[in-house]
Amino acid sequence: MTNEKMTTRLMLTIILIAFYASHSILAATSVKENLIPLIGYRYYRLFFNLISVIGLIAVIWVFRQTEASLLLEPSPILYIIGGLLLLTGLVVGFFASRQYDLGEFSGTSYLTKENAEDQTLNTTGINGLVRHPLYLSLLLLMFAWFCFQSLSSILTLNLATLAYVLVGVYFEEKKLIMQFGDDYLRYRSEVKMLIPFLL
Repeated sequence: MTNEKMTTRLMLTIILIAFYASHSILAATSVKENLIPLIGYRYYRLFFNLISVIGLIAVIWVFRQTEASLLLEPSPILYIIGGLLLLTGLVVGFFASRQYDLGEFSGTSYLTKENAEDQTLNTTGINGLVRHPLYLSLLLLMFAWFCFQSLSSILTLNLATLAYVLVGVYFEEKKLIMQFGDDYLRYRSEVKMLIPFLL
């Protein structure tokens, strides 16, 4: 491996760590409580999404500069697996998106709110099969991409995303337990994290 390839892969790894770390830090309750008085409750979600978009643009830019090696030769088996992962990821993502308020997700619905409202624990629909369907959809789509283009740079993205999801779920669930208490603990004991009946 040339020094240039190693440098670009290192840059990609660093920018991915920074992107995912900033996402988790800004979502942390203690950080939100300190920043909301400065930014305002109405604008925090928009601020969070703006930082995420800027970070994603940086990831895409570095990814495009990264020299990649072909890890697996294209084959019909890989394309079939990729197609199944892609289809499953799209279906899971579609049903997951129906469980969330897109205005709340984007931050636009907060513009008319002065303070946080009590939220209810949603365990219906696809949330009754897995606790984190959006993360599952993301992982399925990422690994489908690798099946279609088995490049080292895509594998780096996938492994970093998988690590982020596992770490992110851990901290997110700690926050959900604080928010919903025994209801969430019961839900967690009954419904798998990412893969129905397995994990």
